[in-house]
Amino acid sequence: MFSQLELARRDGRNLLLVLAIMIPVLFFVADGALEARVVAAVLGGVLTAVTFLAVTVAINRFGPDY
Repeated sequence: MFSQLELARRDGRNLLLVLAIMIPVLFFVADGALEARVVAAVLGGVLTAVTFLAVTVAINRFGPDY
């Protein structure tokens, strides 16, 4: 999948790092029952990952070459 999106190994590592930070933060910030907090954290993490991938692909395709 990463090769089809033209992502490097460091992009995959950065994606995991973003998820590892965002999911616990969203879990502790969310208010409600335990199940609701878990669902909110996972959904927020998935949305963050999709956004991260979209921005990374856009930068790789349309950004300047250094």
